[in-house]
Amino acid sequence: MRLNIREFLSGFTRNFWIIVITWVIFRVSYSLTFPYLSNYIIALGGDEASIGLVRAVESFMLALIVIPGGYIADIYGRKKIVVRFTWLIVLATLLYVIAPAWWFIVLALAIEGLVRIYIPALRALFADSIKPGYRGRANILSEILPEVVAIPFPLIAGYVIATYGDYNPLGYRLLFLASFFISLLAAILRQFFLTETIRVKETSFFKALSEGFRRGYTDIVNTLPKLTRHVKLILVLEVVLALTVGLTEPYFIRYAFLNGYESKSWGALLTALSAAYVVCSLIIFPFIDRIPHKESLIGTAALSSVALFIFSLGGWNYVTIGYSLWWVIGGILWIAFARVAIDVTPRAVRGRVNALQMLISNILHSVGNLIAAAIYVKNPQAVFMLASLILLMAIPVTTAIPKIEKIEE
Repeated sequence: MRLNIREFLSGFTRNFWIIVITWVIFRVSYSLTFPYLSNYIIALGGDEASIGLVRAVESFMLALIVIPGGYIADIYGRKKIVVRFTWLIVLATLLYVIAPAWWFIVLALAIEGLVRIYIPALRALFADSIKPGYRGRANILSEILPEVVAIPFPLIAGYVIATYGDYNPLGYRLLFLASFFISLLAAILRQFFLTETIRVKETSFFKALSEGFRRGYTDIVNTLPKLTRHVKLILVLEVVLALTVGLTEPYFIRYAFLNGYESKSWGALLTALSAAYVVCSLIIFPFIDRIPHKESLIGTAALSSVALFIFSLGGWNYVTIGYSLWWVIGGILWIAFARVAIDVTPRAVRGRVNALQMLISNILHSVGNLIAAAIYVKNPQAVFMLASLILLMAIPVTTAIPKIEKIEE
C-alpha cells in the first residue's frame, strides 16, 4: 500500500505542493472576506448597481495586464514574477481594511487587478509541474485541499459580521485584517521554496516588464494563427464560462439576502457546501483522468445551467437548492475545463495561452458585471435566468472540439 501511494503521488513535484499549499492559505483568506464583499460595499454606502460597477473594475484592470504577464512568464520566467507580485497582492489587502467609503473599494480592486499580472506565470508554473496522466487528479487536489481547510471559515466570517451587524463596516474590516496576516505566510513560502521550470533570458525585471508591455500584445497576435483548433475552441468556451460567472458572482449573496438569508445562515450554507464539494470531488478523484474530456464538460455545463435556473426561481428553498448544485457541480466543471486546457496546450506557449484565457475571462467578467448591474436593479431574477441560458452554449462549443489525439507534455 505504501508503495502504491508513493507511485500514485510521483507525478506531483515540490512546486506543485508549494503552489497548492499557498492556494490553501489564500483560499482561507478569501473565504473570510470575498464571499461578503458585495455586502461590504453596501455597508460602505454603495447600492445594488454600484456592486456590479465596482466588481467590474478588477476584471477590467487585470485584462489590461495579463498579456504582458503571459509574455513575461514565457520569456523572463515563472518564479520571479510570481514571488514579487504575490507580495504586492498581500499588501493590497490592507486597502480594504482602511476603506472609508464604497468608492475606495474601486481603488483597492484596481490595484489588486494590476498586481495580478503574475497569474499567467503561476498557472504556467503549475501546469509545468504536473506530468501527463496526473492532470485531472492534480486539478482536483488543487481544489480539494484548499476547500477542506477553508470549510469552517465562511461560517466564522458570518458570525463575526453578525456580531457587529450585517451592514456595520467594522466586522468586515477585522476580517480583511485577519486575511492580510494569513496571506503573509503564502508570500513567504513562494519566496523561498518555488523553483523555475523553464530556461529564460538573463535580464532585469523592469526591462522584461517593459518588453512585455511593448511586445506582449504583438506576440499574442502572432501566436493566435499557430494555435490548434482545440485551443481556439477552449478560448471560445472560456468566453461562455466567464460571462456566466461575471453575471452571477457579485449578486448571489444579494439575491440570497433578498430571499431570506442573513450573514449567519449564508456562512453556514457556504460551509456546508464546501464540505459537500469535497466529498463529491473525492468520489470522482480516482476516475477523473479516465472520463472522456467532452463528456465531463458537457455533463457539468448542463447541470450547472439547471442549477442557475433553479436559483433564479427565488424563495428560500429554490435559492438553497440551486446555489448548492451550482457550487458543487460548477466547481467540478472548472476542474474538467482546466484539465482539457492543459492537455491541449503546448508547454512553449502555455504562459501566453494562459494570458489569453485570462484576457478573455476578465473582459467577459467585466462585461457580465456591468450587464448584471444594469439588470439587477430592475429584475434580479432575470440576471440568473440569462446566465442559465448563456451557459447552455457551452454544450455545442464543447461538441465541436475535435478528438484529442495527443496529450501535451
